[in-house]
Amino acid sequence: MSHLLTTEDLSLTDFQKFTELASFFENHQKDSETTSGILRGKTILQLFLEDSTRTKISFELAAKRLGANVLHFSISQSSLNKGESLKDTILTLNQYHPDTWIIRAPRSGTCHLLTQWTKSPIVSAGDGQYQHPTQGLLDCWTLLNHLPSIKGKKIVLLGDILHSRVARSQIPLLNKLGAKITLCGPYTLLPKSAAEWEVHVEPVLEKAVAGADAIFCFRLQKERMTSALIPSQQEFHRIWGLTKKKHHDLCPQAWILHPGPVNWGVELGFDMEDHPKSLILEQVRRGLYMRMAVLARVLGKDPLV
Repeated sequence: MSHLLTTEDLSLTDFQKFTELASFFENHQKDSETTSGILRGKTILQLFLEDSTRTKISFELAAKRLGANVLHFSISQSSLNKGESLKDTILTLNQYHPDTWIIRAPRSGTCHLLTQWTKSPIVSAGDGQYQHPTQGLLDCWTLLNHLPSIKGKKIVLLGDILHSRVARSQIPLLNKLGAKITLCGPYTLLPKSAAEWEVHVEPVLEKAVAGADAIFCFRLQKERMTSALIPSQQEFHRIWGLTKKKHHDLCPQAWILHPGPVNWGVELGFDMEDHPKSLILEQVRRGLYMRMAVLARVLGKDPLV
């Protein structure tokens, strides 16, 4: 593969190869002799221009599990703080010949822009409001471990869809897998372009989640909001927050997913923290194996080929 910047370019075959390899790594997690040499001699450069916990740690661990060297770029200790341009920073780092870049950026399109200056593949670890492809891959893979097939299933994306790069990464995959997608949230947090996404829009939570097979919840991304798009977090929770009672009354069979971090008491009630239908921590765990699969395939080291 070359770059991985979006799920829109992935075919069902691509998705299946990623999930098969991620499953292989999960099944061999205690067999270091099988996995530790796959990326031996390769150098992975992590360039995170935005804060991260799950994505950054899982990518680093994935690279090390496969035997790669990992370099970290820290903004706070870099020449960007001295006025160096991002282009000059990339051209400088090119001289150390990283085999793959893992890049997270706050502005949409940054990863695409940087492909003009890098000499090796870029894996997007979150690109503004545009996409977060590895999260979309691991979310759909996680769900498929509990639903034999997503075809014809009712999948609800609930919350701040407008600012969610994860939602934009999930939707192309879910559509390819044949899901029936419903977007739910206040109109101010639903993209105007949603009509072009092959989805149904239903702002009323009770109607949206009724009979759902799975619900992906998304946090209010206050850091991306430039105006007051909701009256308050308390009001959002009252109308669109998913609680144990709402889940029991409206969609007791629905699996609950969230890419994190979760704002408990806002998009999900505190009584949902240990809910038996929650797959939130499983998403975190499976993220490691999916990112191992992504690195192996991007670098042409898929052991299943």
